[in-house]
Amino acid sequence: MYRTSYIHIHPRSYGILCRTQTAPDANGVVNYTQGFGSGFAIAPGIIVTAAHVIHQQGILTNPLFNDLHVIRAPEVGGGMPIAVSLIAESANNDIALLRIENPVNSDFVTLTNSLPQIGRSVGAIGFPNTVANNTAGTNGEIQVHISMEITFVGSHVSNLNQIMNYPDRSIRVFMTDGNVYEGASGGPVFTTNGKVCGMQVGYRRNANNERLSFTNCIPSSEIIAFAVANGITGLRTV
Repeated sequence: MYRTSYIHIHPRSYGILCRTQTAPDANGVVNYTQGFGSGFAIAPGIIVTAAHVIHQQGILTNPLFNDLHVIRAPEVGGGMPIAVSLIAESANNDIALLRIENPVNSDFVTLTNSLPQIGRSVGAIGFPNTVANNTAGTNGEIQVHISMEITFVGSHVSNLNQIMNYPDRSIRVFMTDGNVYEGASGGPVFTTNGKVCGMQVGYRRNANNERLSFTNCIPSSEIIAFAVANGITGLRTV
């Protein structure tokens, strides 16, 4: 069902790599605080991700990571991450826009202006299994070795237009009955025809703070509005 749409979305998806250098330890060795997420291209050189991905510990009230990089999905395992700059972010709807200067690849997705219908099948991809191992180089510097693995999840839209309350924010989302894991936040949610209808931002919890098998998604219409408000042109929408 999703083979064609996955082939279309995959090369337009990115892993998000974030880090901030920490103070040297007692031996003078510098280390890093790191974070990971997912994203996708919405215009040439413009990547959207969840805003909490680029904040330390994934909390919007925490400082931003100092260094932001992305790597295109087909280049994982062979390519080098590319430095990006932050254009704008919104804590109100958990959206961040990143810019690749002089992008080599200009592929980007098509965004929908309308919400998907309840019960509709949707797919999502992201990088929930990212692992970073730090080793000391010959000159005492830290070398970061990153292992990334893109994952596909199929699900159905289960609820629309919900307000989800988090400890540090409240956002408007629609929900799917699929699971999302750390590292997949910011990944695209798409229909069987290859159009992106939303972005994964987290999972649902019950009144006892227990994790439920529902994924919260920002509608693409919110991404479109935020991008346009920040001067992004060249979007492809339906």
